[in-house]
Amino acid sequence: MVWDYSHIKSEGYTENHSVPPFFHKELKVDSKSKEMTLFNLFKENLDFDQIIFAKCWAISSRILATSMSNTFSVQKARFASAPERFCSQKIWQQKSRAHRQKVYDEFRKRCDVWEWNRNKEVHQGLLLPVVHGTDLPVAWKIASAGFAALASLDSGFFGRGIYFSSSALYTLPYFVNKRCPAILICLTAPGNPYPVIENPNNNQITMLGRPMISGFQSHYVITGANGFPPTEKKKIDKVKKYDEIVISQEAQVVPMFLVEVDTSNLNYLLTVFTSKKTGLDRSDVSEEGRSIEHNIGGEERSLQDERTLRNASSPGKKKRLNDQSNPSTLNTQSRKVDHSQNKRKVDVDPERKFDQSADN
Repeated sequence: MVWDYSHIKSEGYTENHSVPPFFHKELKVDSKSKEMTLFNLFKENLDFDQIIFAKCWAISSRILATSMSNTFSVQKARFASAPERFCSQKIWQQKSRAHRQKVYDEFRKRCDVWEWNRNKEVHQGLLLPVVHGTDLPVAWKIASAGFAALASLDSGFFGRGIYFSSSALYTLPYFVNKRCPAILICLTAPGNPYPVIENPNNNQITMLGRPMISGFQSHYVITGANGFPPTEKKKIDKVKKYDEIVISQEAQVVPMFLVEVDTSNLNYLLTVFTSKKTGLDRSDVSEEGRSIEHNIGGEERSLQDERTLRNASSPGKKKRLNDQSNPSTLNTQSRKVDHSQNKRKVDVDPERKFDQSADN
């Protein structure tokens, strides 16, 4: 994979002279560019239902693209040379096998939505598009320096790392009250995922703040709209399913698109999301558990604050260390664009699109 600077310049990208530098290109809704085509495919399959975009940029960093490409190659080499060490499923098959198998199967379903993953096994290397909610100034920092720009990894419910989801709607409660809400669409190399079923309310068995399980490169969990995993395998099919994926190394992810979110209908969407129609089930949430810290989509707060926010009122005042940044001087004038959601299968191979400009 070769970085082609002349291609970037010819396609209308603008260089951002940050440290490190990167390139960005604002997308037009009526554009037929390859970036807009890929963006639409991501949008249609990442649960952006009714989320209105004010602006959207394709972003391209030579450093981040090269890092991601190298990490992906190393993953596949390790899987081939030492599968028992890096790509085994024996650990999670020893306990609660049926439940974890159900979660693992859901992971494969999410991966198989994307044409490039079909008929591939984990050891052959999978690439999973995901979203990360934050605010605009932080999003631009991540576009430049990657997720190393965050001050610390999330000590979250399902392990210590950087949190993503395959549902933009699921991350809504975590950026809805940001001054300039934004979503990063990223490509991840999840490697061998550990299927998480542990509920953070269980003080004896929990993944809260734990490092990545040895032999796995990510943690994957199915949740309900309340942010908690179903307590039983049979309940997975009875709720509206969302997911969270935890990545421990920032080199496993590359930002591809940055979306500035129009705020005009966010409170309405939050109300809809937190309604019973989404399958919200708080039967698994104890009062004791509401004091536990939870991190997803770039936010941190107590479960008491989460409950408040998911009822569409003001969130807690607690801020993340990694969100402490100077206000951006970017033009935030909104241009409302309504996107319909007709989900379809994807037939674009992203391995040539880590930077929207690489040629094999």
